[in-house]
Amino acid sequence: MAAPGRVLPDRDFDLPSLRVMDADVRFDLGELDLGTERLEPLQPMRARLRLDDGVLSLQDIDARTADGSLRGRIDLDGRAALAQVRTDLRWNDVRLERWLAQERGRGAPPFVTGRFDGLARLQGRGRSTAQILASLDGDLRGRLRDGSVSHLLVEAAGIDLAQALGVWVRGDDALPLSCALADLRVQDGIASPRVMVVDTRDSVVWVEGRVSLVDESMDLRARVSPRDFSPLALRTPVRVQGTLARPAVSLQPGPLIGKLGAAGLLAALVNPLAALVPLLDFGGSEPPDAPPRSSTCRRVRPPGRGRAGSVPGTEGARPEGVVAEFLVRRLTM
Repeated sequence: MAAPGRVLPDRDFDLPSLRVMDADVRFDLGELDLGTERLEPLQPMRARLRLDDGVLSLQDIDARTADGSLRGRIDLDGRAALAQVRTDLRWNDVRLERWLAQERGRGAPPFVTGRFDGLARLQGRGRSTAQILASLDGDLRGRLRDGSVSHLLVEAAGIDLAQALGVWVRGDDALPLSCALADLRVQDGIASPRVMVVDTRDSVVWVEGRVSLVDESMDLRARVSPRDFSPLALRTPVRVQGTLARPAVSLQPGPLIGKLGAAGLLAALVNPLAALVPLLDFGGSEPPDAPPRSSTCRRVRPPGRGRAGSVPGTEGARPEGVVAEFLVRRLTM
């Protein structure tokens, strides 16, 4: 059970009970409910549970959900005062539009679709779930392929008022994804993206920042690089701050104040119509500090497939493919 204002369970484990018996059980469940209507259950779920001298292992995990699979193992060593936990999980071909409940009215498409591949290699220690998560070290990596994202969501993230209004009036549609990759480093319970990018024909969305599992705080920033022209765009980063229990979304004020100030100055000194000039966005630009991207990311192999470290079709790739190739290699390690 979580403490007031928090979402991570902080009830202490009963570690001594792990040391009073041994067990070796194989089970095959037709369905494992994940305890929430927002996630599709695992159907079926097979694994081997071993308890040996205070060490609990869930081995040979083989589960199916949303047309995809989950494999790997979870180990909990309860012999010391603090439990030591290690996870090595991989998932492939999980259809995100099925796994995540995304009900929308008026026939609107799901916010995001596609086949989700990834892995989680993490370790931590503590007396409760909250303590273990607050001490986590390791890697989280994922890739979404053959997918799409809500057009309205992309325009709203970029504060493109003109195009967002147009999409809202005619109805939301799905933008095909040419690239969606994430590589997060978790250290001392704090997760930070090495690279997190969503690429569509309309815009590229970069995400940076941190999520702390220590105090459940977050500070993320999404920047949108448009590819097309807009007559009315504010283009300021979107911030997601607050806590896991109460996230708060806001606009970064600096760029916004600059644009609106320039618009007001031009309106006063030149002509009211000149106020639109700072709000024009001709597209095709990216933040100067944004990592390079490449169509190479469309050729990423799902985790666990093919020879480790192989990156088919990337031989002789140009320098702008460095980040994509880096993620390819990490996903196939």
